[in-house]
Amino acid sequence: MTNEIEYGSYAFRFPEFVNDIVQIWSVGKDHQTSSLYQWNGLERRDKGSLIFQYTLSGTGQLRIDGKNYRLDPGHGFIVSVPSDFEYGVIEGEPDWTFIYITLQGEIANLCFTKLRKRFGPVVRFHPESEPIKRLTTIYDAAASDTISDGFQASALGYTFLMALETFLANPTDMLTDTPPSIARSLVYAHEHYADSLGIEDLATVARLSRYHFSRLFKKTVGMTPNHYITRLRVERAAALLTETSKTIDQIAKEIGYPNSNYFNKVFRKESSYSPSEFRKKKAQLSF
Repeated sequence: MTNEIEYGSYAFRFPEFVNDIVQIWSVGKDHQTSSLYQWNGLERRDKGSLIFQYTLSGTGQLRIDGKNYRLDPGHGFIVSVPSDFEYGVIEGEPDWTFIYITLQGEIANLCFTKLRKRFGPVVRFHPESEPIKRLTTIYDAAASDTISDGFQASALGYTFLMALETFLANPTDMLTDTPPSIARSLVYAHEHYADSLGIEDLATVARLSRYHFSRLFKKTVGMTPNHYITRLRVERAAALLTETSKTIDQIAKEIGYPNSNYFNKVFRKESSYSPSEFRKKKAQLSF
């Protein structure tokens, strides 16, 4: 997840709205701390909408079909409006940070219905899964004010749905085999890799001792926590080198390194290229 943009909500009401296909109604990233934050599916005004919401940190709760679901990091839920559901912050829990998208259209309805039938209203997604990557890309585009018309918004919404369809066909990006403690740390790392992030921070999020967390993380993920953070930073740097004209120093600071010298060393070690060479040759990461 990118740390460039913090929180915001963006609605789209273009004249060339194509409701029979798929259209983004809204997209956002939010942080809530009060148990007064509650949404009721029978009282919402955005009738005909389909909501996908993914927990980044903290915990929320969804009540639907007579059941209560905890929405821990890595959990995404799917609901349609209007219907009998309610979601919000749990009283006594510290906070809830999430990213969401609201869609309309027949294709969106078909895709969400299939997902609900197969997995239920709550699904665990790896933070590196394609649906979450697509959602993050859409949010960043909205926050950067680069979604200019309804056709572009519809196309972005369609790419998100196709990522969900691919997930349905081969759900290898689920976190079902990942211990909840490690799942929390993975999602947190994706959200905060550009901060001064270390093993102690992730162990705290995982609610484990540093020793036990480090062993379990490596066993589950296949690399140490520090190496995982480095990989996240290098992947983001590679995207910025390829897609933007930002300077090496700007990119270094954006992904969490104090200066370009240290960033150069790390990037070369992981990719076999210096950042400048990577950009010039339009190279790709091999991991």
